[in-house]
Amino acid sequence: TSYAAGLAKAYTGGGFTDWFLPSEDELDAIYWLRATINATAIANGGSNLASDIYWSSTEVNSNNAVRFNFSNTSVGGSDKFTKYRVRAIRAFTF
Repeated sequence: TSYAAGLAKAYTGGGFTDWFLPSEDELDAIYWLRATINATAIANGGSNLASDIYWSSTEVNSNNAVRFNFSNTSVGGSDKFTKYRVRAIRAFTF
């Protein structure tokens, strides 16, 4: 669990065990729906999305993965050893 996907998979919030790390596209959708997601999260004992950088499950190559910046919507590859936030999700429907 010392890596982003492992942390998301090990999460058991709400008593659920089917959490996973969102993809780059899922994080993009989460960004645009963040007001609704934040309201729902707070109503259920969770927390708001931070204006910070989050890991996605999308890999660039064996050493890099895609990160999504919630303060300016920039997306790019970063070394997998860089520390960014992780936001686990359970299901995603567009």
